[in-house]
Amino acid sequence: MIAVSGVLIAVNLSAKLSFGHKNPHAELPLRRIVTSLGQALRHVVRVSRQLDNEHFRKQAVLRLKRQHDELQLLAQGKLVFDSTETWRAVYEEVLSACTLKRYLSVALVRTEEYWCGTPGERSIRFNALLVDDGFSVHRILIVDDFLWPPKATVPSKQLYSWMLSQFSKGIQIGLVRISQLTSESDLLVDFGIYGDTAVGYQVTDDLGQTVRYEMLFGAPQVQVAEDRWKRLSLYAHPLESI
Repeated sequence: MIAVSGVLIAVNLSAKLSFGHKNPHAELPLRRIVTSLGQALRHVVRVSRQLDNEHFRKQAVLRLKRQHDELQLLAQGKLVFDSTETWRAVYEEVLSACTLKRYLSVALVRTEEYWCGTPGERSIRFNALLVDDGFSVHRILIVDDFLWPPKATVPSKQLYSWMLSQFSKGIQIGLVRISQLTSESDLLVDFGIYGDTAVGYQVTDDLGQTVRYEMLFGAPQVQVAEDRWKRLSLYAHPLESI
């Protein structure tokens, strides 16, 4: 079964990485589940051979393919959340544990409803708690020209009020119009840098709700995001200066 073989390869890779960890005690739960998963997958192959049933084999392949895809992402140091706001719990946990107390955030704002629902409001409150805990929280908003026309001094009333609310909580705010980035469209990305631990990338719908969120761990991923942040900072204006 090709799907089983692929999953076993991913499991074996995870096991090798896990067993070489500098803190093996912290890895014990992962080692146990990896070992158990490998045993279960081998048992599936044996059962499939014994049953020799095409319907069972077909369903097993379909289900294991989904697990295989998830494991491939994990093997890349990536967590993916589709069509759910549950990623915010993980993002809060990762940020709270950062030894480098900084949170650099880029918000691609195409609607006034961006982050205005209950999950988004909770995240803003969490950001304020980070500031109270000594974090440097800096957010750059890339604003659609419809919400911040070139001749307007400030963005729309609702959006401007949302920015001021964050600023009053100690969150640094920078602004740039989408039209300013036409020559550097690769900067039109919604992302956050969590200390020096991980990077989160978010895709939202027309109502500003999350449709996909990816968290990538590791120094190389953080470096790529930092370089993007530095480039974007050249265009951004501090909220207090507009």
